[in-house]
Amino acid sequence: MRKNFLTIIVMIWMMAMSLPTHSEAAIADGTYSLNYQVNQPGSNSASMANDYFLKPAKLVVKNGKMTMQITIKNSSWMTQFNPPGGAKVIGSNESTDQRTVQFSVADANVITIAMKIDIDDIDYHHAYSVDFVFDRSGLPEAPVEEPKEEPKQETTPVQQQPAQPAAPVEPPKSSSGSNTSSNKPATSTDSKVTTTESSQQTQATKDDSTETEKNTTDTEQAEQSEVVENPETSDELPIVALVVFIIAAIVFVRTKQTKTNG
Repeated sequence: MRKNFLTIIVMIWMMAMSLPTHSEAAIADGTYSLNYQVNQPGSNSASMANDYFLKPAKLVVKNGKMTMQITIKNSSWMTQFNPPGGAKVIGSNESTDQRTVQFSVADANVITIAMKIDIDDIDYHHAYSVDFVFDRSGLPEAPVEEPKEEPKQETTPVQQQPAQPAAPVEPPKSSSGSNTSSNKPATSTDSKVTTTESSQQTQATKDDSTETEKNTTDTEQAEQSEVVENPETSDELPIVALVVFIIAAIVFVRTKQTKTNG
């Protein structure tokens, strides 16, 4: 039996965890009056502390941040009032034994607050926590802001500035005095004349070398032509040829006579 009971509890807890949670919409900026009830922790039943507070509460919303203001009756009895983040006293009235406290809230729906009650006349001293359940029905919702599209930045091509011509270089000024002519810097005309003279001298040297080479070549060609046109001849060549011819003729004649006689 006990095992079945635990199983049912676990199943109920799992079903509760699987239910979708609905987030409350944001409240628009402004100041609102909220009715509320102080309940026992985790219950819909009102607590005895419900009679210790004035109704309604004041809710201030600014830039999405919410601040709650509540007035406590029998302020001397409530020695501690500790909402999450702490509370600040913004007003008090000793004649009516009331004080108004202010504290920040993240959810204007249910807030659990710890408190302590000390009543010396009846020797009652008790600390406990209660749930402040607020009725936020009818509160305007904050408008949903759509993300703004950032404008596209167009890049402007950088125009290149034309290059400025270089400033002309001024020639140095000649110094005054007796040494004016000797202190003048050499001009470009003098440099050109000197360069031209050097070029002419170099060209003259090249011409002399060319003429010398040409004369040498002519001399060599003349010597070669003389060798070809006047070869050395021998005066004895015609005589030797004549003697050989005569001997051959004699041998031929004798040979023929011998063949005839035989």
